[in-house]
Amino acid sequence: QLDYNQISCIEDGAFRALRDLEVLTLNNNNITRLSVASFNHMPKLRTFRLHSNNLYCDCHLAWLSDWLRQRPRVGLYTQCMGPSHLRGHNVAEVQKREFVCSGHQSFMAPSCSVLHCPAACTCSNNIVDCRGKGLTEIPTNLPETITEIRLEQNSIKVIPPGAFSPYKKLRR
Repeated sequence: QLDYNQISCIEDGAFRALRDLEVLTLNNNNITRLSVASFNHMPKLRTFRLHSNNLYCDCHLAWLSDWLRQRPRVGLYTQCMGPSHLRGHNVAEVQKREFVCSGHQSFMAPSCSVLHCPAACTCSNNIVDCRGKGLTEIPTNLPETITEIRLEQNSIKVIPPGAFSPYKKLRR
C-alpha cells in the first residue's frame, strides 16, 4: 500500500518486477497522469485503488478508462479531477471521445517528463493536429506516443535531420 504519500509520477516499469502483485493502492496521492506501461506487467492484480488523486482525464488517460472497464472490480472509485467538466466522473464511465487535449495542455510522458501539445495545435488519441496553423517549423517536444501528426497547409520550409526520430510509433 502506497496511500497517503505525495506520489505525483510513476515511471514506466516501476512495478515490473512485481508480477505476482495482487493488491496495489495509491489512494490520496498527487497522481495526475499514468502510463499503461506502469501496470501492464501485473497479470494477478485484483485490487487497484487510485481514489483521491488528481487524475487529469485528457487524451493521455483514455487508456485507463478502457483498462478499468475491462476489469470492473479492480479499480473502483477512480475519479477524474480535471478538466472541470469531468471533475467527479468515474474514469471508467467517461467515453473515449471525451478524453481530449488541446494546445497549451501539458501531460506526463511515460518517462514522467513534461511535454506539450503545441500551442496552436490540438492533440487527441495520439494524433497531433497542426493543420493550417501558420507554423514555420516542425514542433518539438511532442508526445512520444504520437501515431499521427498533421502538418499540412503551414509555412514549413525545412525539415531538419531526425526531426521525427524520437517518435517511434509515428505512422502518418
